[in-house]
Formats: sequence, structure tokens, C-alpha cells
Amino acid sequence: MGIFSSIKKSSAIKRITKTYLSDPLVSDNSAVAREILDFLSSNDPFKGFMRTDNNFKKVDITLILKIIKEFESYGYGPPHITAGHSPVISSFFFQDILYFLIIAESSQKNYQQLLYDIDEYFRNGKMVFAPTIDPRQ
Repeated sequence: MGIFSSIKKSSAIKRITKTYLSDPLVSDNSAVAREILDFLSSNDPFKGFMRTDNNFKKVDITLILKIIKEFESYGYGPPHITAGHSPVISSFFFQDILYFLIIAESSQKNYQQLLYDIDEYFRNGKMVFAPTIDPRQ
């Protein structure tokens, strides 16, 4: 990822996170989900994956809203922040994390552990995301 792509991604994460956290009582996250989908579908590497990868082809508003609800159901919704990140929002912008979220949402396996691992990934500033329990199994 080039420097300009990285800046664009960082700006999108900050903007969408600000919207998401601005009113913790809002239960309809459709606008946030739309912003996430708009970014993913118009920026590499996501737009390429969404055209060619069978798992990433599942990414739509409904999937994004389901993933947000899962995070929130385990207490990771507003006002939860980990090392400057809202894992609920930031997760969508890291293709390896998003990949595992898509798998977990489809299979409904090891979802809670995966969300915990994602929170720990941001908390510890890790460079590589590796779930402790693979949701593909």
C-alpha cells in the first residue's frame, strides 16, 4: 500500500469512527455501513477482492451491519476504544481481519474469540493478525 493509499485509509477510518462514536444511542448504523462499503468498493485491494474472491464477494450492507451488531453484542460498541481504534470500524479496513470476520459471520464459529483477538490486535499494536482459533475450522 502506497503512502497516499495509507493516508486515505487512515482518514476514512477516522471520519467513519467519529460518525460511529458520535451518538452511542443510535441503533441504526446504516449510514456507517454505507460509508464503509463505499470505501471498500472503490479502493484497492478491497475492490479487487470484492470482484474476484468468493468470500469478499459477500461484503454488502447487510453483512457489514451484522458484523457491527456482533461487535456490539459483546461490548465492543461505543464508547469502546482500543489504542486509538474502534475495533468495530477499523476491522473493516484490514483485509486479513475482514477476511476472518466474513468467515466467522458465515460459519458462526468462534466469533466471540475472534472479536477478542481483534481487540487484542489493536491493543497490542501487532503487525500481523492471527486469530487464536481459526473460524474456518
